[in-house]
Amino acid sequence: SLLAGLVSQSGGLSASALASGLRTSRAIGRELGCDPKELKACLQRAPGLNLTSKTYAYSWGPHVDGVTLPQDPMALLKQGLINPVGVIMGAQTNDSFRELSKQFIGSDGRLQPLAVADYQKQVQGMVGHKALHKALELYPVDHRNLVQNVNSLGSLSSDRNLCDIRRRLSLVNKFHPGHAYMYRFNYYYQSNANCSAEPNYHPSFLGSVHEDEVTFVMGQPIFMFQGACCGRWGSKLQREPCEQIDACVSCWNPDFGEGYHAYFDEKEWAFSQLVGGFWATFAAKGSPNGDQGVEAWPRFEGGEPVTKNIVLDADLPGQHATEVTPYDNAAICSFWDELDDKAISLPTEVDV
Repeated sequence: SLLAGLVSQSGGLSASALASGLRTSRAIGRELGCDPKELKACLQRAPGLNLTSKTYAYSWGPHVDGVTLPQDPMALLKQGLINPVGVIMGAQTNDSFRELSKQFIGSDGRLQPLAVADYQKQVQGMVGHKALHKALELYPVDHRNLVQNVNSLGSLSSDRNLCDIRRRLSLVNKFHPGHAYMYRFNYYYQSNANCSAEPNYHPSFLGSVHEDEVTFVMGQPIFMFQGACCGRWGSKLQREPCEQIDACVSCWNPDFGEGYHAYFDEKEWAFSQLVGGFWATFAAKGSPNGDQGVEAWPRFEGGEPVTKNIVLDADLPGQHATEVTPYDNAAICSFWDELDDKAISLPTEVDV
């Protein structure tokens, strides 16, 4: 098999019907002036940038085509119809807050207060009336600091995602014991405040949000929406069709050090080596722990549910720790597991 392992960073496990993808292809073809009778050939000839620039204009993601994906991915996972390879899944502590916070940021760039009644209404919209009381026990109203109610919404949404990841990994581990690893990333790039191209430096009130681990995984700032050529790179990339902008170019600070070290202060340079090293070791060995006998990442060899994860945080001693998923508070995932009705209950044998 060409597949040796899989890393899902803040990802889901869903796919659309094939018909949806075909509709999107036809719509993009119309925008590019393609003859419907020659749609496939026209899209193949189109410059790549003409296609990738449409990514966020339409729904995107995998499709159940009956070949590459014979069924919905979650259905395949529940049946154990998955490749026997190592799997890493995880997300940021406040993963959902990058987008959710935008509706609460005022013209001054700060989070605005959220009234108690409005907070309760928002929570009910997320969990329903029956689960509201329990949700407010876990994510209580703050009557004095109304801005904290906005932060609590971010925690609520992000915790739900982390618990969903834990359930999916537990399914992986049931069928392939000892091959499922989970992380919670609890940090964001802070070395250089001028390096503001997403997903690098951002306001501290956001916490660790979607995409924040990628800069440390790659060992250099990435530029999610500007294009890789917006920064200070070699002449070989000057031909790419994006302009250099200050938010990218200013990421390079030779006062920090030489080479890639110029992007990080000492603490974050060490952290990038740690995080990138885990990912590289996983690619090489099939486990982020490697074969040195030191298990920084919890693993579950008996096929039991995944109940612990590594926390990656540059401010921790050793810049990582282990926790019971998440935050050493079992009540959080107990709530979300029950609410989402996805408790692990699988057949002991599967015909493949």
